Amino acid sequence: MLRSTCALFGVILCAALAIAGCGGGGGGSATTPPPDGGSNPTPSVASVTPSSATAGSAATAVTVSGSAFVSASAIQWNGAALTTTFVSSSSLQANIPASDLANGTIAKLTVENPAPGGGTSSALSFTVNNPVPAITSITPTNASAGSPDLPITINGSGFVPSTVVTWNGASLKTTFVNTTQLTTTLPAADLVAVSEATMTAQNPAPSGGTSPGVRFDVRTPVPLIQSIAP
Repeated sequence: MLRSTCALFGVILCAALAIAGCGGGGGGSATTPPPDGGSNPTPSVASVTPSSATAGSAATAVTVSGSAFVSASAIQWNGAALTTTFVSSSSLQANIPASDLANGTIAKLTVENPAPGGGTSSALSFTVNNPVPAITSITPTNASAGSPDLPITINGSGFVPSTVVTWNGASLKTTFVNTTQLTTTLPAADLVAVSEATMTAQNPAPSGGTSPGVRFDVRTPVPLIQSIAP
């Protein structure tokens, strides 16, 4: 009787162990759940501070307020993740790099929570405003009528990659050197006749504007005698 009881107990124990081991096989990889064992929520954003910057600014720190943030939440700039600091379930911080602030734009800031669950919030707008440019000097300041294409260097401030130099209101192909210098080329067609032209620098929206004009003279050429005969 004792032997049969032990044998029965052994069978029951083996069955219990087998049941406990069910579901543990398969070898598949599983996503690690959040610490509480559930799914990450979908985040929601309410505001960003500050909400704008001036083109050409240095890296700028922003705070995004909202709800359902987790330690793995990431602030995104037009879909690209920024290095994000988790402050609380309602506050995140990140630095917008200077490279994203070089030119005027209206960017979209979102917050993304990873799987399991998770998702991406609606977007907040962050405006990078172009400044109003100013011209302090141009080199050269004049040319002789009939000159060939003429390279021009424009010095000033508030220049951005989208700044355009104009000649009497007509846009010229412009090269951005840095925030204080541009280059362009006056085509020979604009230097055919004697004239007093106006050159400006224009920054597009958001914000932006047009600089005061700088005068460029196309002068009567100075006569030059190369030879006489006889």
